[in-house]
Amino acid sequence: MGEAPARKRLSHLIKKYLEGTASPHERAFVEKYYTHFDHEEAPSEYLTEQEKTEIETRLLDKIHTGIYTRKPSRILRMSSKTKYWAAAVALLISVGAFLYVTRIMPARTASDSLALVQDVMPGKNGAILQLAGGTTILLDTIQNGSLSHYGHAAVVKDDSVLTFTGSTANNPGTENLLTTPRGRQQQLILPDGSKVWLNAGSSIRFPSAFSKGKRLVKVSGEVYFEIAHDKNRPFLVEVDRQGDVPNGPRIEVLGTSFNINAYHDENAIKTTLLEGSVKIVQGSSTELLHPGQQAAITPGSETIQVATVDINEAVAWKNGYFQFDGDDIAGIMRKISRWYDIQVAFEQAPESRHYSGKISRNNSLSQVLKVLEISGVHFKTEDHKIIVIQ
Repeated sequence: MGEAPARKRLSHLIKKYLEGTASPHERAFVEKYYTHFDHEEAPSEYLTEQEKTEIETRLLDKIHTGIYTRKPSRILRMSSKTKYWAAAVALLISVGAFLYVTRIMPARTASDSLALVQDVMPGKNGAILQLAGGTTILLDTIQNGSLSHYGHAAVVKDDSVLTFTGSTANNPGTENLLTTPRGRQQQLILPDGSKVWLNAGSSIRFPSAFSKGKRLVKVSGEVYFEIAHDKNRPFLVEVDRQGDVPNGPRIEVLGTSFNINAYHDENAIKTTLLEGSVKIVQGSSTELLHPGQQAAITPGSETIQVATVDINEAVAWKNGYFQFDGDDIAGIMRKISRWYDIQVAFEQAPESRHYSGKISRNNSLSQVLKVLEISGVHFKTEDHKIIVIQ
């Protein structure tokens, strides 16, 4: 008897793929099929060893220009072994995403404590809202709809977005506080229509209604803004590094998009401008940023260092990714620990290697750690702590 229809069809597609005559849809189908199986588990009657090797070679050729390394950087690649097939395909084959493909790492023993983190799922939408009147609301636990009316503002929750609507007030009163714990993120629409995204471990203080003269908010952690234009009321952001910088910078804007990273455990407060213009004020120093520039301020210093940066890296978290561009392992693990709400420790002083790449934040913790392991970083777990061995 001849080949079964399914095998015949697959053989035809693989032949077209390897000859370079397959359509984009057919190429995607073959690649998805390939990444669905572990290399050691794919039935021989479906893929021969030569076919597997040639497909992998093609995929590795694809990532050559998408993943790069700065010596002595190491490449981050994604193992094809995952029980979350849909997530792996989205990570491996997507427009604008890096492709991470490698051979399966040797099977781990049952005693390998890294297996304990397989059920640590990624962070999700959620936050704690403390209204100016004193009411505290855990947003994770409530249904969509109107939450409260306070003063000049109505508060509405709609899935991942929290909206405050209110009119201009002469006396806007005390501040509301929105906080995202570790493992949570939240989008907020302010009373003036400005949009705000809070990364894990962040906060914003804002009034129920802005005054006629200015719009002032205070932030900590990492926050991305898209500011509603209002030429008569400048938008001001004051940065709080949780006490270690008593006089943090002030950002003055009219209408613009920018990201602020001011986590207390990072070595600088960084403001990255995507659109418009902002003025950074730190003590007696001021700098005007243009799109694509980043201002960095070291704690305790009034010096503002301005550099041209990759804005996609600065806002990758908002778009659902970890993105690294020459980051050291300590910086990478800080990002991971916030999003998965885990503790991280190092068995010894972190090495000075630098890593570049992009990983979906929708992956489980074990998937992310596998990417790092392939790049030469190793881990063990104790309770809810990841220990970096390197």
